[in-house]
Amino acid sequence: MTVVAYRSGILAADTALWYDDVIVGHREKIIRLKDGRYFVGSGLSKQVDTYRRWLDGEISKPTPIGSDDDFGALLVDGSEVVCVDASFSKVDVSTFDFFTLGWHREFVLGAMAAGCSADQAVGLAIRYCQRAGGKVQVVSTLV
Repeated sequence: MTVVAYRSGILAADTALWYDDVIVGHREKIIRLKDGRYFVGSGLSKQVDTYRRWLDGEISKPTPIGSDDDFGALLVDGSEVVCVDASFSKVDVSTFDFFTLGWHREFVLGAMAAGCSADQAVGLAIRYCQRAGGKVQVVSTLV
């Protein structure tokens, strides 16, 4: 259960790891791939890690993962932002003013529509929404 937001070169995510309704740990979810792109996934940790390992060339292409409710990811390279769904289809969302995936999408979109930065929106989700937790991990993708 991950909260992800992107706006103006800032990628943000919560750090909580969940098992049902219980936080079982924390980890940074935004990862720098070997090719320099940033990757953040939402879904079961094993599925997210499998997709990341495929992108890094560590394994062959995995079988598509369930439905879009089970998995989603963002790949960010500078100002290029690509959303990836459970069937590994890619959609360029670079022209959007801001983008979110994972849990609490409507809440996070509303916060950014009201003027919040990506990290502020994730912080508000952590404060006010269930199944969002930990700290806000923030990466500037334009550096």
